[in-house]
Amino acid sequence: MSATVTVANLNDSGAGSLRACIADAAAGDTIDLGSLSGTISLDSELLIERDVSIVGPGVTQLILSGAGANRAIHVNAGLDVSISGLRIDDAAAHLPDSFFTPDYGYGGGIWVDGDIDAARNTLSLTNVYISGSTSVENGGGLATEFCDVTLTQCRFSGNTATAATDAMGGGVFISQDSTLIAVSSTFDSN
Repeated sequence: MSATVTVANLNDSGAGSLRACIADAAAGDTIDLGSLSGTISLDSELLIERDVSIVGPGVTQLILSGAGANRAIHVNAGLDVSISGLRIDDAAAHLPDSFFTPDYGYGGGIWVDGDIDAARNTLSLTNVYISGSTSVENGGGLATEFCDVTLTQCRFSGNTATAATDAMGGGVFISQDSTLIAVSSTFDSN
């Protein structure tokens, strides 16, 4: 049975933080940020490893900031994730320390790390604003693999992909058999 897990503070980690609530959530749970206002400054990416819904209070109320150094959200393969009512700002994806590290410099704001051998991911973003985020590969704001993406009332603004050659998708990069449906969404200055 799914439950609602309530985030209690703007801390990056520790009891009541968004990071702790994501780690503690069971598959199908809703993570509620509705009472918070301000900025959560991330010291590292938030790793989502189960089907969850993250519900924020609105893009003018809550910001997830990568402080120019960290990706905001990394979604593992085969998951169904929905995110609504928040802003992701100043996030950054870097190349991994090792070729054998299963992380890429994709998706500064959100990286959906799909896998051909896993179930397809689904990502639903509603009333999400991703701005000022970068990747050293593709998809400064959002990058996906093997994922069906739906954007509703979203905005991607001022995001960049900085690969030395063939950088693609400053705002959004959809690859490896992914699909994208965008409804009432805006893409500007990417």
